[in-house]
This record gives sequence, C-alpha cells and structure tokens, in this order.
Amino acid sequence: MMKKRGFTLIELIISMSIIAILGAILVPNIYSYIRRANNEKAKDMAALVFQSAMRSYMKEGKFDNEQVLDNINEDLSVKDNKVQVRAVDDSDIDVDFKCSNLSCEVKIDGRRVTYDFKTK
Repeated sequence: MMKKRGFTLIELIISMSIIAILGAILVPNIYSYIRRANNEKAKDMAALVFQSAMRSYMKEGKFDNEQVLDNINEDLSVKDNKVQVRAVDDSDIDVDFKCSNLSCEVKIDGRRVTYDFKTK
C-alpha cells in the first residue's frame, strides 16, 4: 500500500486562513508604528527649526529666515524656507518655516505651529 504524502486541500485552506487572519491583525499595527515614527521625526524637525530660530534671536536680537537657515544643521536638505527630511517609510516630511521679528511659524506637512518670542 502506498503511503500518502503531502497536505490535503482542507489543511492548506486552514493554514492560508490563519496566515490571512494574522496578516490582517499585524499590518495595521505596523502602519501605526510607522505613522508614529514619522510624527516624532516631524516634531524633532520643528524643534530643530525652533532651536535654530532661538540661536539666531540670541545672536542678533531678532531673526529672519536667512538667519534661521544659517543655523540649521547642514545635513538637511534646505531650499526656499523648506527643510526636507526622509521619513521612516522613505516618504518625505516637509517642514516649512517663516520667521520674522518675534515669531516663527512652522508647518509640518501642512499642519501649522506658531512660536512667539516675547522679551521681558
């Protein structure tokens, strides 16, 4: 008598169903981790622009976009008041900034944060 080898169709369908269920559970979690990592990176970029603006203000008593650009880390891609960084998922995060006398407006992928500097 020949010995049966291999899997039955039912066993394959059950295995594929288990893999599909696990995939459906894991994929959204992975994307949420990527989204959180990108948000943290964007916050770090906003903090970098803010710190650069503060350094400019401490040196000159005022700041504008060019002074902020001079103080930003040279590794970053900076063009036309826009800092571009590579996100965790290989997309780009754009950080736009507009600094004038006592305020610095930072936009991270369209979301706006404004920093106001008040002297005593």
